[in-house]
Amino acid sequence: MTRKKQKNNIFEPVKQPVGELKKNSAIGREWTPEGQIVEVEKVEKKEMPHPRQFIFLAVVLGFVTLFTFRLNDLQIARGQENRLLAEGNRMRSYLLEAPRGQILAADGTVLVSNGVNYVMQIYPYNMPSDKGQYETLLKRVEEVSGAESLDEKTKKEKVKSFDPIVLKEDIGREEAIKLKIEFANDPGVEIAALPKRKYDSSLSLSHILGYVGKMSTSDIDNFPHYPTAGTIGKTGVESAYDEYLRGHSGEKQIEIDSSGQIKRVLKSRDPETGSSIKLHLIPGLQEKLQSELLNAMQNAGGKSGVAVAMDPRDGGVLAMVSLPDFDLNIFSGRIESDKYQGLINDKSLPLLNRAIGGLFPPGSSIKPFVAAAGLDEKVIDENTTINTPSEITIDQWVFPDWKPHGWANVKKAIAESNNIFFYAVGGGYDKIRGLGSDLLGEYLLRFGFGSTTGIDIAGERAGLVPSRAWKKKAKGESWYVGDTYHMAIGQGDLLVTPLELATATVAVANGGILYEPRLAAEVVSSENGELERKIEPSIKASDFISSDALRIVREGMRQTITAGSGYSTFGRDFKVEVAGKTGTAQFGGEGKTHAWFTSFAPFNDPKLVVVVFIESGGEGYQTAAPVAKSAFEWYADNVALFE
Repeated sequence: MTRKKQKNNIFEPVKQPVGELKKNSAIGREWTPEGQIVEVEKVEKKEMPHPRQFIFLAVVLGFVTLFTFRLNDLQIARGQENRLLAEGNRMRSYLLEAPRGQILAADGTVLVSNGVNYVMQIYPYNMPSDKGQYETLLKRVEEVSGAESLDEKTKKEKVKSFDPIVLKEDIGREEAIKLKIEFANDPGVEIAALPKRKYDSSLSLSHILGYVGKMSTSDIDNFPHYPTAGTIGKTGVESAYDEYLRGHSGEKQIEIDSSGQIKRVLKSRDPETGSSIKLHLIPGLQEKLQSELLNAMQNAGGKSGVAVAMDPRDGGVLAMVSLPDFDLNIFSGRIESDKYQGLINDKSLPLLNRAIGGLFPPGSSIKPFVAAAGLDEKVIDENTTINTPSEITIDQWVFPDWKPHGWANVKKAIAESNNIFFYAVGGGYDKIRGLGSDLLGEYLLRFGFGSTTGIDIAGERAGLVPSRAWKKKAKGESWYVGDTYHMAIGQGDLLVTPLELATATVAVANGGILYEPRLAAEVVSSENGELERKIEPSIKASDFISSDALRIVREGMRQTITAGSGYSTFGRDFKVEVAGKTGTAQFGGEGKTHAWFTSFAPFNDPKLVVVVFIESGGEGYQTAAPVAKSAFEWYADNVALFE
């Protein structure tokens, strides 16, 4: 008879005969209900582990695995690298700035190239750690470079970056060699040969080419992918096409010992020279215009002058002169403070590119565009004729002309610069009802006046086409018919830049295409000159006025040369058929005038547009027109360059 199983008892008795118990079984004795003693086998009941025990074991195993993997990575896979870092952070990376691409003229003439700038610079992080050595070296460097307070600067720069501090630039080659020998065993000091821009100073190109400089705080913010220790184009073509010119920087990674000496080069990537930019600019034409413009300014006592030449077939800028100018080479290194302040404070404003940033009343040079508006709106036609005296009176106001012109149509009015006729076209007179201020302003805007032209360099300003709303807001005054009269002859509040007048003349010459002017024509390889990218012409507007209106205007401008205000300059048998318009714009209250001349040639197949402006230059036909004439003479002798 068996004993009843007890709940939760881990030992249950099992009756078995003595001597037949399993090996290694636990043996015990118990009393039976009958009072007999029997031997029993005590069988142990197994319990399953709790689930939390499995989780704990898994976590421990994971940490062990991760630790083993990381240890293997640090000691084996990256052991060499970490050993170098552990021995004093001895790996250093140097930026190798790429030489910039060249800037070329249309014929391949090099306008901007690269020279060598020997500089003395220090790497603060690599200066000696020993205080005595550090102070001794610093004192020697200060004596040679002329720098002051280097101790404070090096400590500041040491924790900021690995970029070098340039202490002295434009060191002569022989001096650079001596310094290199003197500091050969001094850690942290380097005599380096860096690229330096060289600008052609024989041509007046400072406002076109621009210059480069060190990255400023704003440059770093705007171009975070550029190396902070490098240079960047600041103005002109250097800035506009910096992404092509700058190339790709290289890098040299070196190992140094505890004293700062180079032990070996770990890896090196050579810099890639930037692409070159080929301009539309024709050097001979640029030189001719700048020399003739300077002579005209000096003879007339003019303060400044501008000459712009464009190709009416694509909007390419063939020449652009703005005087006075400055020597770009003073910006090719570290410019001295007194020289820079001298340029900034110069009252003649040599840093201002007047071709794109100077605003002036256009005078009678605006009349071809007013005529085109009147013809397009049918306010006048080719045969509309009125009698034009030396002045007209509207209420109590008198509006004069420079002489009586008698009976005149639109072509004769353009040729003789007839104010009375254009008063009528703009504001109405006699049988001509006039455009009115709103329509007149709208057409001037169509020709691009009152807005930037979109030229591919920075610094451009928009001219001003006044309106009723503008006058009320700016002056708190109402608009009168006299304001419309003044605007129709290029006076009053109307202001233009020389480039605005040039692009508008391009549209007249080519039959109605308003281009965005372009200095750059192509991006080419610096190695072999092969074309990498053609910079296509950009059309700002087209078909904004009738071709017939433009035909009549062109014929009027041709008559300016053959029988009008330009005849005394060009004569009867000039070698090229030129069409043009003189302009004499009053300014101030002393009767002074600016001189203008806008023109194109050849008349039947225009390839060249020339605009000349001389500030305080007097009469347009006397001072501005002869400058343009010299450009067309040069064209006649070099026609092949324009084919």
